[in-house]
Amino acid sequence: MKIRPQEKKLIVVNANDKFGGYPILHVQKGEKYNFTVNPLNRWKYGYFSSSTLGIWFSFWKRNLKRNRRARYMELCGTIGKSIGDSDFRIGTNLNEYVVPTNGPLYFFPNIGLEEHERCSGNVVVKVQRIQ
Repeated sequence: MKIRPQEKKLIVVNANDKFGGYPILHVQKGEKYNFTVNPLNRWKYGYFSSSTLGIWFSFWKRNLKRNRRARYMELCGTIGKSIGDSDFRIGTNLNEYVVPTNGPLYFFPNIGLEEHERCSGNVVVKVQRIQ
């Protein structure tokens, strides 16, 4: 799916998808987007419930997260399926994100790749192309 300038779309992200988002959004280098998630949207990691802002676990090792700059369970995005190269933080809101490269845009909760089977729930991301 592609979005025209000033158009908005809703994308559903399942917490246990490593590369999630339905429908999949295809982006081009230089395009600018806003991402918004209702802070009442929740997903779970085992018994822990979290918004897309994520949770702080001081007792977990840092290397278990895909994006080291983001909290555990924080909503993140990536372009393509290369892990770590183009990951970025979204949380509940990210304004004026400039796309660095062409490809499909995927969303994921920030946890280790092997931990996704412990996650559950869906969140809805409102994506608006602004340029």
